[in-house]
Amino acid sequence: MGAWLNHPQVQAALHVSGHANNDMRYHSTVDDLRPVYKRLAQKYRLIIYSGDADACVPYYASETWTRELGFQEIAPWRPWTAGSMDAPDDDSIRAGYVITYATEAGHNFTYATVAGAGHMVPTHKPPQALALLRRFLANEPL
Repeated sequence: MGAWLNHPQVQAALHVSGHANNDMRYHSTVDDLRPVYKRLAQKYRLIIYSGDADACVPYYASETWTRELGFQEIAPWRPWTAGSMDAPDDDSIRAGYVITYATEAGHNFTYATVAGAGHMVPTHKPPQALALLRRFLANEPL
């Protein structure tokens, strides 16, 4: 990424100029949060969700790190349904896919995708996001 950011045409297109030493680099500011999620999941029921059209955080990357937490799978990868903008009360529309795990403490840890949503799931798919949130808060399965 550094080589790309240092390219004069890229800097011109982004309307930025290089530093005095022409050293523009990506610096990660976030540590690996998997240990935090693993500890939280021992105390609380959690849901992680991703839009399956998210170019910033691909859903398969989120699926991978949630699987790597090592929890026991209790409900395999399967479709979940919800309404749509055109038919909010029709719960027969595939809203995405979901997998549910059980932690050692017995809490559920759920990972879900939302079909056709980008990074801001509630903005892209409001009815599906609302269904996901309502069911999670009511402790109902997706």
